[in-house]
Amino acid sequence: MRRGRALARASERGDKQAALRDAREAVAAAPDSAQHRVELVDVLDDAGRTGEAADVARALIADGLLDSLPPLEAGYVALRAGNNAQALAAFKRAEAQGKLSATELADVGFAAEAANHDKESARYFEQAIDKLAAENRRPLRGAAKGAAAQQLEDLRAAHSEATRRWGFDATLDYRGAGLQSGYASTPRPTTSNSWQAGSEVYWRPFGSLGDRMFELYARGYETFGVASGGGASGASSLEAAFGVRGKPFANIDAIAAFERIVPIGSQAQGDWLARLAYSGGIGTERRIDVPSWWTLSAYAEGGHYIVHPSNYATAVLEAGRTYRIDRVSPGFTVFPYLVAGADYDTAIDRSVPVGTGVGMTARYAFRDGHYDTLRSSVELSVQYRWKISGDDRARGVFCGAVFSY
Repeated sequence: MRRGRALARASERGDKQAALRDAREAVAAAPDSAQHRVELVDVLDDAGRTGEAADVARALIADGLLDSLPPLEAGYVALRAGNNAQALAAFKRAEAQGKLSATELADVGFAAEAANHDKESARYFEQAIDKLAAENRRPLRGAAKGAAAQQLEDLRAAHSEATRRWGFDATLDYRGAGLQSGYASTPRPTTSNSWQAGSEVYWRPFGSLGDRMFELYARGYETFGVASGGGASGASSLEAAFGVRGKPFANIDAIAAFERIVPIGSQAQGDWLARLAYSGGIGTERRIDVPSWWTLSAYAEGGHYIVHPSNYATAVLEAGRTYRIDRVSPGFTVFPYLVAGADYDTAIDRSVPVGTGVGMTARYAFRDGHYDTLRSSVELSVQYRWKISGDDRARGVFCGAVFSY
């Protein structure tokens, strides 16, 4: 009991090291106490040592102590251990014993989604949304009102993802090798300024898979407006591709893809293409708790053509502030930013053009519902870059448009 009080006092003081020391001593004194193990998990989480917290949670389960915990607490321990199926089973037992809060229902939904039970996940998200919407009818002001609205929006976004099975994208861009508007389109290299148009449809045969992803896709692509001598243009450049891509790691935004390129136009070239992409950032999702927020977006992609061997790589970093323009529509945002970009392609030469500049992206999102956030969007982007190094591919105007459904 003295250790319990010491742990509580250390936590109240914000002394994380003392709290961690007391929690470890409590576990050492009573290793068969599931509650002491849970306290250690909580303290490790609070100290930012999430990997160790997961290890302690897994050890608790391996030692057969999970069933001695109340079902709701057992669910959270299993969730921390990464055992989503076990977490879902425990949460269901907790639900059978009494009503769950909106936050708890949401956590059950995330556990169900991660366990690949999308229908159950959607049902729990719907219950959480209904309960949270009812709670939000109470008078709230300032930051509390914004936080409640954002929590509801995040749940609607989670429901949208859990219920999505397919999608469609169409892109139009000018000098697209320097402006990455999305993972769907990778134009053939060209040394001349040109337009590219493409479209893609994708299908998720196994559902949402939570923080992972697996998709089958088909796309078509052509280049037009190429100056004389700059390569294939128009219908002669048309190609199709059929491929598979996946996000194997829940905590890393890396996507690997492998596709077969099928020539359709007379100057198109068949091939196999392996691709790897990474995206990340801060503030890249639409927010409704504040009218504007800082945004940092990073994208990098590399690929290898197998039959006609060549390699390419591209990277873009954008930093600025996103503004929601409510007087036009809550779904309309503008993002002015500074940009830096670099490209590499052995099919052209072995230089690395690098440029920096300024840009603006305007995005209008639509197609929402009671349980779903805005599921479709139209996005327009324009940039101007000054050359830092390499050839003239690094400088000038880059622009693009993306329709996502």
